[in-house]
Order: sequence, then C-alpha cells, then structure tokens
Amino acid sequence: MQVGVTFPQAEIGADPEVIRDYAQAAEDLGYEHLLAYDHVLGADPSNREDWRGYTHKTMFHEPLTLFSYLAAITKRLEFVSGVIVLPQRQETAAWFASWSWTILVYVPTSFMLLLFPDGRLPSPRWRPVAWCAVLGLICFLAGYALVPGPLEDFPRIMNPYGVDSLMLEAVAVAGVILASASMVASAISLIVRMRRAGRAQRQQIKWLAYGGALVVGTVFVGGVISVWIGEVGIALISLGLLGVPIFTGVAIARYRLYDIDLIINRTLVYATLTGMLALVYFGGVTAT
Repeated sequence: MQVGVTFPQAEIGADPEVIRDYAQAAEDLGYEHLLAYDHVLGADPSNREDWRGYTHKTMFHEPLTLFSYLAAITKRLEFVSGVIVLPQRQETAAWFASWSWTILVYVPTSFMLLLFPDGRLPSPRWRPVAWCAVLGLICFLAGYALVPGPLEDFPRIMNPYGVDSLMLEAVAVAGVILASASMVASAISLIVRMRRAGRAQRQQIKWLAYGGALVVGTVFVGGVISVWIGEVGIALISLGLLGVPIFTGVAIARYRLYDIDLIINRTLVYATLTGMLALVYFGGVTAT
C-alpha cells in the first residue's frame, strides 16, 4: 500500500519557498506521492450563507505547472492530479494555436528542401545549414510563443506563458535571422544537388525546386505584407505553401519518385480486396 499527501491548495498561499518546504517535508517523511486537485470556481458566499468550502476568491495553483516546479526540487516524490478541468484550459489551446502554424511554414521551406529527394544532406558541408535550421526554429518558436501580452490571433486572451525579458527578444531576433538564412540556403542546396544528380533525380529536384522557390518567395513577401495587413499576408503564405505538395506530386507522378507505381498498385489491390470482403460480409448478413 502506498500512502500520499494532499497538497493544501486553499491554505498554503503563493510563497514558493513554503511550497518547496511542504513538498520536501512530505518526501522526507516517507510519503510516496502528492495529490493536487484542480480548481473549479468556488461558490459566492454572499449567495450561500451556509457555505463553508472555498470561495470564488480562493487561490489555487495550476496542478501541471505546480508539478513541474516540484519535480525539479524533489527526488522520488510522485505527483497525482485529481480531475483536470479541461474547459478552464482554453488559454493553453489558444496559445498553441497562435504559434503552431509556424512549424507548417518552416519545415517545408527548410528541412524538406534540404533533404529532398533521398532524405540525406547533399554533402557533409551542409551540416551547418541543418543546425542553423534547427536552432532557428527553436529560437523563433521560443521568442514567438513566449512573448508577453495578448495573443495575436486571440487578442482577448493574455499569453499564459509570456515572459517579459530582453534576452528572449534577442533570442527571437536571432531565430528570425537563422531561420531566414537556412530557408534560403535550403533552396540553394536543391540547385547544388540538381547539378550533381542523374537525369531522373534532376527532374524530380527541378519540379520541387520550382515549388520551393515559390514557397520561399511567398513566405518572405507574405511576412512583409503581414506587418501592415495581417490577413492578406497570412492568406498569401497559405497559398504559397500549396506549391510544395503540388510540385512534389508532379515529381512523384512523372518521375517515379518513391516507387509510386508500386504504392499505387498495392493500394488498388488492397482496396479491391477490402471492397470484396465487405460485399461478402454484408451479403451474408443480409441473407441471414
């Protein structure tokens, strides 16, 4: 049997040292886990004179954030949550939606161009470009996702994870520079790879290069336009991103990229067999 302790949400207050001492004392006393309940808005005592529980003014610590802090200052104590109230976490969903689109823009315009068509770099000399792409993505996301204040796409919601720091701003600027440079270098890598490739691979790369150039160009132009007209800039970027799947599809269909004939053949065979089995099954069910 394991014995744990319940975190006193309504009584412990906001002092991080007090919270630390409580968790470490529970660990030293031999408790196995710490349980923290989530907060549902308490009752207004002015409307319920006999209410003795926590009220709408009682402060609760967010369990997941609390556990992250306690995990760093304890050694073996486990953490258990009560029922997590998901409707109260709309801020996190809005926060994620406000920056996750950057991954959809950045990955096709950097890593895909750099690794196409065989999943390898053109040569070991291109490793710095790959590292710049990784660091640029990390720094840009950190700067964009942690900027304090209202969320860009949800102006009524304040960034729940915002950090007011000059260092973070410098990281964001560095991320923009590294990301932009790696996108341009990735497009150039396709040109270099095409000059060294055979005929079939050259045609594959040529089609993707056209799409890559279109995407990189529209991302830059859309980014500039979005400074003044956000909706137009985002629409232009979204339209430009269609260039990658379209031109990749042409490369697949015309130049046998990724053994597309084999894939299509197996798809048709499996689809036909599945359809026949479904007909036999439904026919048997209907007959009985």
